[in-house]
Amino acid sequence: MASRGVYFFFEPSEGRSDSGGGPRVVRIGTHALGSGSRSTLRQRLGQHRGALSGGGNHRGSIFRLLVGQALLAKGGLRSCTSWAVKGTAADASASLGIDRDKLVCAEASVEQAVSAYLGTLPFLWASVDDGPSPDSQRGFIERNAIGLLSNYGRTVLDPPQPGGWDIFLIEHVFEVPGSGTSSTSMRFMIRGFWTCSR
Repeated sequence: MASRGVYFFFEPSEGRSDSGGGPRVVRIGTHALGSGSRSTLRQRLGQHRGALSGGGNHRGSIFRLLVGQALLAKGGLRSCTSWAVKGTAADASASLGIDRDKLVCAEASVEQAVSAYLGTLPFLWASVDDGPSPDSQRGFIERNAIGLLSNYGRTVLDPPQPGGWDIFLIEHVFEVPGSGTSSTSMRFMIRGFWTCSR
């Protein structure tokens, strides 16, 4: 695997309808956009996947956080009031007045559900081995691939299938179609991708 690159996740249960055949792209990402960052592509993909035991850290992966938000909103999981609160479990436990171990235990079933879902998604990556920088070629490719595939500002290409994941989170409201719920902690716009703006 390349040390740096851009990755693309696909939803196998949702086909492309306007741009060709095959599964629909639902996540585009990269890593090491900050000057001096030492993260690798393998490390970033590992943060998204989570631990082999099924756990993970949604506070280290916006992809995990958003998938967990959607799974909670869709129903079928026990409510988890600490999900997406603060940037660390310690800060969340202090903010909510909950023992850290109890907080981590309460989040474990959601983390496992996220890992199970993400484990079903095929992905590919393109090697782009430039240095860490906000101006990197990886950042350029990520931004423009999202713009191209989302057809931003125009009719959505390859829209999610009814009842599927309809989540491209960029600036207005986070909502799972048909759930009637929206997040009070994030404001995004739905476009059919698991991502958020930078």
